[in-house]
Amino acid sequence: MSVKSAAVVGFIALVTLRSPLAIAGTTPATVPPPPPPEVDVHESDLGDSIDYKGQQFDDRRDADSSRARGGSSAPVYRVSVPRLSRDTSGQTCIGTQTRTYPSPQAAAAADAAQEQRWLGLVGAGYGLCPGVTAPAGNPVAMALQFWGEVPLPVPAPHIEPGRAITGLPAYLETGGTTAKDFGRGTPLGPISIGAKGRFYVDWGDGTHDGPFDVVGAPWPDGTISHTYTKTGAYDVVVTERWTATWSLAGRGGPLGGLQTVGRISQFPVDEVQAVRNR
Repeated sequence: MSVKSAAVVGFIALVTLRSPLAIAGTTPATVPPPPPPEVDVHESDLGDSIDYKGQQFDDRRDADSSRARGGSSAPVYRVSVPRLSRDTSGQTCIGTQTRTYPSPQAAAAADAAQEQRWLGLVGAGYGLCPGVTAPAGNPVAMALQFWGEVPLPVPAPHIEPGRAITGLPAYLETGGTTAKDFGRGTPLGPISIGAKGRFYVDWGDGTHDGPFDVVGAPWPDGTISHTYTKTGAYDVVVTERWTATWSLAGRGGPLGGLQTVGRISQFPVDEVQAVRNR
């Protein structure tokens, strides 16, 4: 063998020995998948929105780019992330945006990261914006959606005997209840919500009372009462503010932000005048 041929053989042998595929009984090392795109949350200076980094999904954009490539696009995996938005009345609520990720592992990691966002927004008392559907498989979001659909009791206030006298206490019966349980089945199993309410009263003359943890009763046992000092017709408004705890798939937490309202319109308050006999 010539010197030149020996050099070539030696080079091939060196390349072969450095290749992991050429070593008997071994396989190439598995390359770990890239970490999911950053989805950390930050709130705007105005405090009315939450933005997320990542790729926002746009059906039209993806379709156009797919046609431009002349073929089908690579599969993408979508995750719904919560963000603060506003409804048509200007109230702050929770909306969602859809983000896309290149692999199921990245999407799963991003989806798991959203649970703390949901917990934070739900714990702050925000509800879902109208028309927003909770992402399937997220127990926090599913609990929030169910909370927005439950038929909470509405106060039906009454004051016997249907009018009040200045200088004398008027006893309010809220006509409501302070606790209510709800439940239904979900793809993750049964969900349960235990709701509790507290009453707040606007007596219509500038006086506000509450919270009350009782439903009220007529004289002489009532504990929700008010004494009017002037005659007139007053709108008595009873607001019940609700909080709750939920449980689903081994998870749970607080809920809030809902209220129900009942009223007595134009409640009459009269004055009793003494009549002197002559």
